[in-house]
Amino acid sequence: MLTKKYIQINKHTSPIRVEYSNNATYYGDTVVTIYDEYKISLVLSDDCGAVIGDKVYFPKRGDMMIFRPSEVHFGRFPKEGNYQFISFFLPVDFLEKNFPESKDLIAPFLDESESKVNWLHPTQDDRNKLISLGEELLTMIKEEPEANYYDILAFAKLVEALDLCARNYVAQKKEPTPSTVPTLVTKTMQKLDEHFPGYIGLEALAQHCDCSVTYLTQTFRRYTGKSIHNYLTQRRLEHARRLLQNGASVTEACYQSGFSDCSGFITLFKKHFGVTPGKYQ
Repeated sequence: MLTKKYIQINKHTSPIRVEYSNNATYYGDTVVTIYDEYKISLVLSDDCGAVIGDKVYFPKRGDMMIFRPSEVHFGRFPKEGNYQFISFFLPVDFLEKNFPESKDLIAPFLDESESKVNWLHPTQDDRNKLISLGEELLTMIKEEPEANYYDILAFAKLVEALDLCARNYVAQKKEPTPSTVPTLVTKTMQKLDEHFPGYIGLEALAQHCDCSVTYLTQTFRRYTGKSIHNYLTQRRLEHARRLLQNGASVTEACYQSGFSDCSGFITLFKKHFGVTPGKYQ
């Protein structure tokens, strides 16, 4: 179970949300999500993964993950176990307002090039620093959330993490960590993205990937933890949520997200988010 805390630096910017797991038991996959903030995660245990865009990652202890606004993603926990990680959610205007002169520090989050990187595998020295930093943060957040100086101390640790991220980002971008996921999965997600919110069908996807439908569906589920249908449905629901958040009507959100039946859409939305689209709006 995730625990949430906040860091309030000043009254002019929204607080930084901090989510952490300290040896909580996980198994399975989270739902497809699109963040409205920047997010940096410090990975403190092995075997937890993430699907971001058309790529699947399985970072190791001491790695960092970067998530940018509008990047489709979900978490993966393929093995039942106890996991440790800590994530900072930074409002989109936070970095530029608080670090206007520190271009290198915020560069990884503003990178929208085709060669942008989400998974950072730092040098061994920096991995050790990040692990110590993350463990100190876990202790601090658990034991001192009410202290008057908590925000300052926690923010100082965040700046250390951002510095480690920035210093390793340039090298990582030049030599990205090779993917262990078959290109079939990447090609499938790219094709789904190309036609989103529509759907081209399993036969056409299999033909595009030059394989059988059975092999396509089995391989996709093996590496993403979701069926193609489930992945697409969750992505459409998340897209509909964002449309509603931005003022679209329930009907507009339904059809603009690729659903063909409003009644079915309302049922799916309530099951997924716990409220009807109308109440969410």
